[in-house]
Parts: sequence; C-alpha cells; structure tokens
Amino acid sequence: KEKVRARGPDNPAHYSMCCRGGQVALPQHYFDFPPVPRLLYDLLTKDHATHIRSYNNALSFTSLGTPMDASVIGHCFKIQGQLVHKLGTILPPAEGEYSFAQIYIMGPEIEDEARHRVKMSGVKIDPVIMKQLIDFLDQHNPYAKQFRSAYDIMKQHKTIAIQLKSIQPTPEQAAGHDIRTYARPSATEVAMIVDDGVEIGRGDRDIIVHSTDEMWHRVSDLHTGYLPLRYPLLF
Repeated sequence: KEKVRARGPDNPAHYSMCCRGGQVALPQHYFDFPPVPRLLYDLLTKDHATHIRSYNNALSFTSLGTPMDASVIGHCFKIQGQLVHKLGTILPPAEGEYSFAQIYIMGPEIEDEARHRVKMSGVKIDPVIMKQLIDFLDQHNPYAKQFRSAYDIMKQHKTIAIQLKSIQPTPEQAAGHDIRTYARPSATEVAMIVDDGVEIGRGDRDIIVHSTDEMWHRVSDLHTGYLPLRYPLLF
C-alpha cells in the first residue's frame, strides 16, 4: 500500500514509487473494462466487511486443505507443511452434507443453496447477501457457469460409475516373475497408486476436464484458475 503524494490545483495526484512518480503512462486499453456492477457497492456493508472471509469460504469451489486454529483470533494464521487446494469429488455423496464445488452442481434451487451455504459457513451471516453473491457469481463467474453445466451432464448420465480393477496376468506373462507382484491388495482400501517409482509430490498432477463439446481436456497443475477457485470474491 502506497500513499499518494499531495497535489495542487495544477498537479494531478500520482504515486511516488509506482510508475516512476507518474512519468510512466499506461496504455488506455488497460482501463477498458466493464463498469463495476452496482451490486458490489451495495455489498459494502458492515456485516459483509466483518465476515468477508466467511462469505468467501462459503462460496469457494475448493477447500483450503489445512486445519485452522479457531482459538487464535485475527485475520492471519500460520500453517505447517504444504498449502493445497482440495477440490474433492464432484459427485456429492448419496447421504450426508455436500460442500464446496458440489453445491454448484446440486441444481438451480438458489434459495436452498443460499441457506445451505449460510449453514456451512459456521457463523451468523446474512442469507440475503449470500443470495445476492450467488446470483452475481452465476452471471459473471466463468467457473460457476462451468460447474452449473456439470449438473446438466449428471442429469443426462445418471449411472456414472468409476471402478479400480486389478489385472491378473496370464501364465505366459507371469513366467519368470514373482507371482506376488500381481497379488491383489490386502488392505480394505487403496489410497493411491504411485507409478514408475515417482516420489509423492514430485510428479505432475493429471487433471482432466470434460467440456460440453464431449471432449476431454488436460489442465496443467500450474493453471491460473486454481486461485480464483479458492477465492471467488477476489477474482
């Protein structure tokens, strides 16, 4: 944050550190963007400013992926280890609470969605403001629109099933190898598969997106969309 230099009637205001004290002129197209919706000015209330983090968390597509110490009061908190953004499964559980991106694909019932997001926030926030924010994101946020379209895909394909299946080798394939290599896992759940001995956390993440043109697209794990998914009210 930088303080603006004092100005006189013939001296326009300018920053002392940025843009070489006003000597650098930015191109006009940098400022050619749509006007700020009136809704954002209307939301500048005391309640919204006090609970801005709760509103953002309730509207976020992803989880922050780290536990927070609620006993420490303040706008900043420390984490230990790597900060991740957990998207989780898109298909909500048959029974139980749905959260984060799952809420965007549960259907167009915005009143129920607003109440559910207020409940999920864990604090007392205004459901009217929450409904206005949902309306705004549905109209202007490209990621909200994409997740809404997932609801239409799931309605068309109601029997989506993903299975992890182990392949048993033929006697010819197993010849000369330890047969225990192909044994089925003995644990009740398979947490992950690490291929080719790649160290966990070192390899690339394989992220696939299904679009409305029935095509599959691979997304880089460095994509600039991850921060807007976590902080929808900032982007």
